[in-house]
Amino acid sequence: MNEARGDGAIESGVFHVTVSFEGEWWMARVAELPGVVVPATSLPELDEMVRGAIMMSIDPGGVRPLDSMVVAYDYGGLSRLLQLAANAGAQRARIVEAGVGLKVLLRAAKTALVDEGYSFADISRLLGLSTAEVARLRELRDSDGD
Repeated sequence: MNEARGDGAIESGVFHVTVSFEGEWWMARVAELPGVVVPATSLPELDEMVRGAIMMSIDPGGVRPLDSMVVAYDYGGLSRLLQLAANAGAQRARIVEAGVGLKVLLRAAKTALVDEGYSFADISRLLGLSTAEVARLRELRDSDGD
């Protein structure tokens, strides 16, 4: 096992990243992967770039799922308020991205259930949606058939 390359982190999926603000750039350094330094113009971009750089370093073939890693950010000398804001922004970006995927999944499930003839009430209970949301899907599908 090569500690300099952070094989312990590679196995556990936990990476420690130190963030600084230099001029107009956010800079991230991955402790477990010496030499991996990532610049970005925003914190959400930095999070995305850090995760990509880690994956390229540990799994160039892209076999390992990106969400299997934990990135622990240390904002060091930055103010506590800025640290909280940065963490909230990065978390929000991940939630928004996950929400888009959820919408696609829900739409597919609603469509399949409507096509199978399930009632709006049953579909709404199964998916945790209102019957109005399910009805809107049916209206859209009926207008597509005209």
